[in-house]
Amino acid sequence: MLASIVLDQNFPSYTNLDYISGKVFVRTQTATTVSSIVVKLEGESRTRLLPPPNPSNDRQKPQLEFHKILYKTVAVFPPPEVAGQQQGASGSLSGKTAYTLPAGQHEYPFQFKFPFNNACDPSSNSNPTISLFGGLNVEMYKTPHSHVKKTLPPTLVGFPGEAEIRYYVKATVNRPSLFKENARAYVPFNFCPIEPPRLPPSDALGYARRRHQFNVNLPTTPTAAPSKSKMASFFGGSKKTTESASGATTPTAPFIAVDIRIPEPAILTCARPVPVRLIVTSLNGTTTALTLSSLQLEVVAITKVRAQDVGRVERSSTVLFSRSGMAVPLHFGDSATRGASAPNTKETELEAEIDARLWNETPLPNVVPPSFETCNIARTYEIFARIGIHYDGPGSMPQTTTIDLRLPVQIFSGITPPPELLDAMARAQAHNTGDISSAPPMPPRPSYPTDTKTPSGAPPLPARKPVASAATAETVHQPLQQVDHSGEEPPYGDAPPSYEDAMATDVQPMEGVRRADYAPPTVAEDPLLNSGRGEKSGWH
Repeated sequence: MLASIVLDQNFPSYTNLDYISGKVFVRTQTATTVSSIVVKLEGESRTRLLPPPNPSNDRQKPQLEFHKILYKTVAVFPPPEVAGQQQGASGSLSGKTAYTLPAGQHEYPFQFKFPFNNACDPSSNSNPTISLFGGLNVEMYKTPHSHVKKTLPPTLVGFPGEAEIRYYVKATVNRPSLFKENARAYVPFNFCPIEPPRLPPSDALGYARRRHQFNVNLPTTPTAAPSKSKMASFFGGSKKTTESASGATTPTAPFIAVDIRIPEPAILTCARPVPVRLIVTSLNGTTTALTLSSLQLEVVAITKVRAQDVGRVERSSTVLFSRSGMAVPLHFGDSATRGASAPNTKETELEAEIDARLWNETPLPNVVPPSFETCNIARTYEIFARIGIHYDGPGSMPQTTTIDLRLPVQIFSGITPPPELLDAMARAQAHNTGDISSAPPMPPRPSYPTDTKTPSGAPPLPARKPVASAATAETVHQPLQQVDHSGEEPPYGDAPPSYEDAMATDVQPMEGVRRADYAPPTVAEDPLLNSGRGEKSGWH
């Protein structure tokens, strides 16, 4: 018996509120008994870190943490009417109801809708595993002690043996016999979440700045000390020397500031160009002999990984532009007078903007995920710029300075939330802040006749039942009800859905909206993060 899954959609990545549907194909050569066919939509976040060495230098066991951030199931076989009547049931060693599938190919459709937020299941976040790497070493997934309720994170790869976030659809054909293996099939896919609502555009700019003062009067060759014969006497030659020194003009070396600027809020979009500006400002008006010698622009990813009590910060960078030996002249233009920083001076700041065509025609690679935070993994970003400025002025040796600038930014997926969801979130926020202008109206209150009101104007209190005295009251002893929690059903139901998830059930999937081009590279299942797990967990 073989099982396979074919999805109806061919999206580069799914997102919140999307429907994911398809069919499960089961092929049998002979009549086969099965108990059920279950399809699951799952998302997992796994981390594995080695603790730092202890003073005794003993080998530490790896710490593992596992979160089931998405878990939905649907039974596609048997149909509800067949399962209710238990037609065609037969006994089995495991006590499960068995149904017979005739020989041939059978198909069963399924459909899921992605929620808005993650939903960690504490009962499924602790799964044992046995790792055979480096000998027989038992590694246990302990119960995590912290959870985060936020938007579903994107697919994350690139940290083999350390961290991953994966999504997949899995189908299981359950057999009634304990001695027959269940047939399984899975299909992984990429996920990229809807971006949060953006603030309206403004004229504000986020920036980072560093200053540099070039040196002046650096001799190109060392000068010899004057001889005694040419030295003037103390009384006769001092006046001429002073006059010649005062009459010479000393050249002024450039005093510059280099800025990286981005519109506020500082947001980059997946698979879109980076809207940053690099500006060199002359603070003392000297602009001659200044050239751009080198430029490097990167997007730095900061990934915080946690496994139980062990944490690690991984930094990686995506180079957008890198070039050296440029020798591009900087063309300065007039700007506002330095009244804000130095109101008593008459100097002007002259700005030269580096040509943005060097990098704004190169979009972010489609392997860079948006910023996110989940239970054990978080990702933030910053823009890093390294600018080399060369100065070769008169009376000075050639000088080159390299200035590094960093600016924190966010990366959004570029998938705009639907208007229905934005309106619902605005109403919820207005209700929480007490703004009744956009909140729904209050229900009408009942009115009471004037003669029934109390002297203070308040409505009368409802009638109360008489309470029996202690002497005449009868004591009624009711037996305590014992609730059996030994079964599979939990004593309490699932937690109510969040507001976003409740709205997600009513909001329809987005049609005609640009989807994110996020497409991380396809990698094989990580043997360290998934080794030896049972057949009822993970991809197995």
